[in-house]
Amino acid sequence: SFSDYMTVSISIALITTLQWLVIGRLSKTIQNAEREIKDRQRVEEKLRDAEARYRNLLEKIPLVVYIAEPGSNGTWDYVSPQITNLTGYSPEEWLNDAGLWNVLVHPDDRDQALEAEMKALREGNMPRMEYRLKTRDGRYIWIYDESILVLGTDQHVLVQGFLLDITTRKLAEEQLKIRLAELQAIHGVSESLIQKTDLQKLIYDTGEQIRLTFRASNVLIAVHDPNTNLIQFPYDFQDNAHQKNQPIQFG
Repeated sequence: SFSDYMTVSISIALITTLQWLVIGRLSKTIQNAEREIKDRQRVEEKLRDAEARYRNLLEKIPLVVYIAEPGSNGTWDYVSPQITNLTGYSPEEWLNDAGLWNVLVHPDDRDQALEAEMKALREGNMPRMEYRLKTRDGRYIWIYDESILVLGTDQHVLVQGFLLDITTRKLAEEQLKIRLAELQAIHGVSESLIQKTDLQKLIYDTGEQIRLTFRASNVLIAVHDPNTNLIQFPYDFQDNAHQKNQPIQFG
């Protein structure tokens, strides 16, 4: 009948309209999703590019950058490739062996370095430490270690810092100390020359000045007497003890 025909026609029209609306909405949703995917891809590409530049920077600067847990056996989360040139051990060895630092640091410096790190962290300061580290070939090098406190993704405490080889500076400081000691010894001998007229006392004071300045365990001052052709030892300090003068024949 006509009414049935109209009902069917209107139903078809409504269904068609609804389909068109749904398809239009889906099309917009798909377009938005595609734009979001493209935007996300661009962001991810920028992040990867930034990460690559950052990693490239870390791997080229003359420092070893690291992220690790504080303490003697803290786990290392990251260490830059320069660690191999510095110590002879690969980054993988550092990351897989939490106790490697504790083994390599000089026994005389270990407790002091750990105490300095813990004290600085407790006070909210940046740990700054200097200690000797043993390389794979058995040498000890001087390290300057500076870090800051950071929190990991799971909120556990980490330190992020850098290691710098300061062996050359330490050797220069040691040479300077030796030179100052030499100058002090010369100054002490010069004062003795000015103040003393007793030759035996002068020789003894000179020997003592040299021995104490250089912390020597053996110091000999020999004097040749041409009249007797004997070599006298007015100052004889051997094996950390003063010895009696025992002359020997010259030649």
